[in-house]
Amino acid sequence: MTLQEIARRSNVSIATVSRIINRIPTVNRALSRRVQKVIEREGYYPNTQARALVSGRSRLFGLIAELTDPGFPDIVQTFGKLAIQHNYGILLSPMIEDPVCWSRRLGR
Repeated sequence: MTLQEIARRSNVSIATVSRIINRIPTVNRALSRRVQKVIEREGYYPNTQARALVSGRSRLFGLIAELTDPGFPDIVQTFGKLAIQHNYGILLSPMIEDPVCWSRRLGR
């Protein structure tokens, strides 16, 4: 399901669908409800990768952690709660103590 298809099925413009999805308050309420019904009925959800490409923002937090640290579960739990509160996803990577690996990542 695409924005174009939602617009076609709602009989509105793509720009209107975009404003409704992005919660722009100036959209007519009745129109917004009509589009929201189509979105819900069709199970539409925005493509996060496409949004990241357009906006230049991924809405992801990255966490590099030492998995053997006894405090690791608490850190991930807290991190996860913060991510959800701010509508972010999480990328989790184990800490690798390989100097060659890190020098490549840092461009050295």
